[in-house]
Order: sequence, then C-alpha cells, then structure tokens
Amino acid sequence: PDTFVPRKDDTSQYQEQYPDRIRSFQVLDLNVHEISLRSPAYIANSWKSISWKVKAKGFGWALAGQTNNVRKVLDSALQREVDWLKNAADVLAFSKPQIKAIFEALVQKGVRPVLIYGPNSTLIFCLLLGLLGVAEDKISHEYQLTEQNSEAILEYDNVRRKDFGLAAITSFDLPQSFVLDVLNYINTEYHGVDVYVSSIGLTHHQLESVKKNFQLPRNSNEKLIDVEEQYVASSFA
Repeated sequence: PDTFVPRKDDTSQYQEQYPDRIRSFQVLDLNVHEISLRSPAYIANSWKSISWKVKAKGFGWALAGQTNNVRKVLDSALQREVDWLKNAADVLAFSKPQIKAIFEALVQKGVRPVLIYGPNSTLIFCLLLGLLGVAEDKISHEYQLTEQNSEAILEYDNVRRKDFGLAAITSFDLPQSFVLDVLNYINTEYHGVDVYVSSIGLTHHQLESVKKNFQLPRNSNEKLIDVEEQYVASSFA
C-alpha cells in the first residue's frame, strides 16, 4: 500500500513517502529493493485509457475517502481496457527510472544469488537474459517452464493483491508467445535490448558489470539459466 508521511514544510499536509515507487532497505545481510513498475508516469498514461464513466466513479470514491475502492475500480478498468502487449510497451516507455533502479541493484558486487519477483518480473527477465546474450527461443522456453506452475504463482499474486485491497484474478491471461512478442517489440521499437537498457541511463561500465555478475566461468558446472524441467514442475508442489 502507498505510504504517506507529513511534509517537511507543512506537517499538516501529507505526501507520498516514495513518490518514485523505489525503496531500498536491508534485512539482516539481505539487500531488499522494492520497485514498482507502475510509476507515476505509467499511471498518468494509463489514466488516459480509462473511460470517463470509470474516472467519475473513481473520483466519487476518492472524495469519499475510499482509496481501496479507487484502486479496485481502476485496476478492474485497466484489466478490461489495456491489452498485455500495450501494458508491457507502456512499462518500457514510462517506467525507465524504475527499470534503471533494478539494473543498478544488479550492478552491485556480490548481488548473487538474487530473487526477482512481482507482476512484471517476466519483462525484467526478458531484458536481463537478453542483455546476457541468451537466445530468444531459450528465454521463451524458460518462460514456458514457469507457466507450468502458473496456478501456484497466481495464488501467491492474489495474496499480494488482497494486501492492496484488489480482487483476486483467475488467470494471468498471457499467451505462450508472450516472451517472443515482447522481445520482437523491443527489437522493433528500440533496436534491441542493449540499445534499450543503454537508453534508460545505464553506462557501458554498469552494463558490463551486470554481465560479469551473471555470466559464469566456462568451466563452471553451476546452472544459471538452464534448469531441469522435472525440478521446475515440482518446485511449487
């Protein structure tokens, strides 16, 4: 949920504590980065896609102080009116500072092992694995393995949605071609993953550091990308 704190210049007024949707903290020896790709710019653009009828309903709930109902109305409208590829395109276009923050976290020494999760994690993995030079069909195959556990992932996602006061969903409604379609869009619109991640403000040194952190020595037996299908299928059992 959004966190509001008193303004420094006027403590009677409140402001968002993390307006850029980026928060970092440490738990014991773990570095935690909470980064929402629903940035202010993304939300403002999505607002344009919502009908005036829905907007009026949302304003009504806002005036009544029912922020949870506002979220429910807008979330439901976005799911109806914005298709999945447009959503991915909007995240890439309007949430560049947030995506940059994710990669800046991956630049740090000793970042591995790393856990990336959330509603847009597949998009981030497309960018990360694309940057590492993994073949597109390989990335797509890994996505299909993940989809074998979609019910368990959906259950987890609905728990998170409940925390935000949002209704549960019955499916992610993403096609098997999701990864290839997204990568094709990035290649067409941005001329490749490397060009896109450079355009968000990451330096050549930072990109090379990310590659160094996640590329294994040739004589290593550790599997970073490849996983056994049997293990993946049973990992959520």
